[in-house]
Amino acid sequence: MSSQIVLLLNTAKENLEKYIPTILKTPNLEKYVNLDNYKDIYEQILKELSSIIDVYIASNPISALESLINQANNTLQSIIQRSDYNISNRIEITDYDEYYHEYLLILNNLELYLEQLVSIRYLCRIGDKNTVIVGKNGSGKSSFASFFKNSFNNNIVVIPAQKYLVYKNLDDNQSLSMSRDELYKVQYKNYISGLKSNDFNELDQFLFNAEKIFTNLIITLCNEELDLGLQALYSQNPIGLDNSLVVRINEILDYILPQIKIKINSFTRSIEIIRNNQSYTVNAMSDGEKVALYYILHVILASKESYIIVDEPETFLNSSISNRLWNILEVERSDCKFLYLTHNIDFIMSRKAAKLLWCVRYLYPYEWELVDINIDERQLPKDVIITLLGSQKTILFCEGKYDEVSDYSFYSSLFGDKVFVYPVGGHKEVIQYVRKFNSSLLNGYYNAVGIIDHDFLFEETIEGYLKEKIFTLPFNEIEMALLCDELLENVVSLYADENTTKDIIASFKEEAFELLKLNKDKIVSENVKYYIEKQITTYKITNAQDFESIAEGVYKWLNELKEKDLFKIYDDKINFIIDKRDYNEFLKISSLKAQLSKGLANKKLESNYLAKAIQRVNKDVDLRELLIEKYFKTFKDLINED
Repeated sequence: MSSQIVLLLNTAKENLEKYIPTILKTPNLEKYVNLDNYKDIYEQILKELSSIIDVYIASNPISALESLINQANNTLQSIIQRSDYNISNRIEITDYDEYYHEYLLILNNLELYLEQLVSIRYLCRIGDKNTVIVGKNGSGKSSFASFFKNSFNNNIVVIPAQKYLVYKNLDDNQSLSMSRDELYKVQYKNYISGLKSNDFNELDQFLFNAEKIFTNLIITLCNEELDLGLQALYSQNPIGLDNSLVVRINEILDYILPQIKIKINSFTRSIEIIRNNQSYTVNAMSDGEKVALYYILHVILASKESYIIVDEPETFLNSSISNRLWNILEVERSDCKFLYLTHNIDFIMSRKAAKLLWCVRYLYPYEWELVDINIDERQLPKDVIITLLGSQKTILFCEGKYDEVSDYSFYSSLFGDKVFVYPVGGHKEVIQYVRKFNSSLLNGYYNAVGIIDHDFLFEETIEGYLKEKIFTLPFNEIEMALLCDELLENVVSLYADENTTKDIIASFKEEAFELLKLNKDKIVSENVKYYIEKQITTYKITNAQDFESIAEGVYKWLNELKEKDLFKIYDDKINFIIDKRDYNEFLKISSLKAQLSKGLANKKLESNYLAKAIQRVNKDVDLRELLIEKYFKTFKDLINED
């Protein structure tokens, strides 16, 4: 097939050279158009054709690209046919003033053809891999997607960052006639440039069309599924469930949002959401659930072998769900190629198998400076980090990874507007990253800070880390932080009155202290173990004359540790916390995260408590300020440093 495409492109060049110079010399044409502009367009087209032939031969083109080249060829054929007709009939001599619009059609198509060729050149550059195009806001990423959409009518789906996720019932005739062909008329529109229009009517039309997408996606799904059912009913060959779009969608939902399923309502041509055996309308879904469904429907219903361009694919989704969603959609539509436009570093790092291009800048009207990025040891190059973070000058390195309930999700909710949060693993990695970052070329441009779990650390160690801009969480682990008094009251009071809230919290704390009693020996052992491990890492041999001297020093040091009676010290400390019912100190020394946060909290406080606590931090400004002021005041000073 590639040889046929190359032949087609070479033929295009020959035909243009045969006809267009004659068209551009037409008498009187300059009265209506700027001929110099179209001469430039013609010259640019010839250069693009030569460039595409070279790039195409060297690339790994996919079927979708060949389809677009054929679409561009249709534009070319219109140019050639009209040019041949005008030249053969010598319109310019006899009827030019009446037929000048024939020439304008040729010239307008010439401009469109150039845009299509430029799009094809960039798609050749992208090749056969899913691609992430990164760049700061204003670098031209959205213009890049919009340009593709303006160039071609088919095989390019652009999912915009702006979404209108409300389902509206249409009248019966509209619902019954909705098909993929009707859907494509809406799906293939350019929803990026329309939002930037200064023309009120154009903007109004854009909003009207944008509001219809979600509804049209749902109705098309319903009609296709009902048609499939009728085919199964009347066909002699049974149609398997593998062909059911609803089954496929529910399999995807089970992977990312296992608590919900969809089913078709044939009477209203809509879908119903099933959660815990109860039925809800699609409009009752949360923003995150709706946007996940919106993405799924777009991708599932896209035509075969399409380019699917997604602007800000992480919008409304937490990192964990976003990663799983796009992973499974890429597998589901392996016939398509995905182009993601983003400046979100979390999402960029999640596309491990994708080609990565940095959109440095946009040069009007047809040029984008794109630079290939190679990620070294899972880290982005310095220049890219600086570009993406922009004015966000503080980077917070934390423990853990990108999960719904994690250090990352808590600190992003608590400090998201003030810092860029980047999880790097354990506390040792946090310390290494902060030290390395603040001693690198980026020091002075960014303020790198870290937060580590308390993990039985001593005060002198905590103070030492603070001098290096590493803050120690005033709780043993992040799960304990999410069980602090302020969050307990905020979460429980959403579902209970004041007196009931107090009773629920009191009962939870009482059972928590009982758990502490039962697990006291374990916690004492963990404290002693951590203390000794810490002492071992700092122990220095002072007398190294011979082996006996070294051994004598080690034995003396061990006897000193033994004389401290560490088990009794920590046992007394925990007994004191239990007797005084000191809940804050309990959260500082407790390592019972599984028993407390996942067991007791879900049972006594609220199901899925930790996730709901983080959601409250994300939504409640007053709560955030309260938590920062009480527990993170020192850290607040760190991130306010220049």
